[in-house]
Amino acid sequence: MINYFELFKIPVHYYVDLTALRKQFYVLSRQTHPDQNQDADAQAESSKLNEAYKTLSDPILRLKHIIELFRGQAIEENVPFEDQGFIMQMMDLHEKIQDAMLQDSSDDIETVRSEIEDYKEFQLHHMQKDLLSIDQLDKLEDPLVDKLIQYYFKLKYFIRLEKAISGDDLEL
Repeated sequence: MINYFELFKIPVHYYVDLTALRKQFYVLSRQTHPDQNQDADAQAESSKLNEAYKTLSDPILRLKHIIELFRGQAIEENVPFEDQGFIMQMMDLHEKIQDAMLQDSSDDIETVRSEIEDYKEFQLHHMQKDLLSIDQLDKLEDPLVDKLIQYYFKLKYFIRLEKAISGDDLEL
């Protein structure tokens, strides 16, 4: 597995300086772009750099990459979700989205959008301590990895809800 953080010569942190990352991306892009670099593997290097930048720029993909780096394997995407309380909250929000869309009520849609944002911020607040501890560890212990995987799936679900409420993804 390629360590995208090493590719950009930055430490493995969840919180990344996106401006510095973008600057480093432009520097490395000029070096690896096939128009500037005649090496046989320039196209592959440029593609790898683009994928790395996309991953490290996106908080959810970055979290997934960190987890996979420490686990040494990919996250299984179709694992049953065990947090029943969270599932019930998401089902409730899903129903509220559907009701607001059926009613075509912009006030209700905004209320649900605000509720989703509140739940997301609550999750991010609880994640923060664990995400900061990534920076201090050489190898993640299994319980922390398991917590981070649960956070990853929760954040993905919030993104799906946000897309649904904005009309980008009508199917949950």
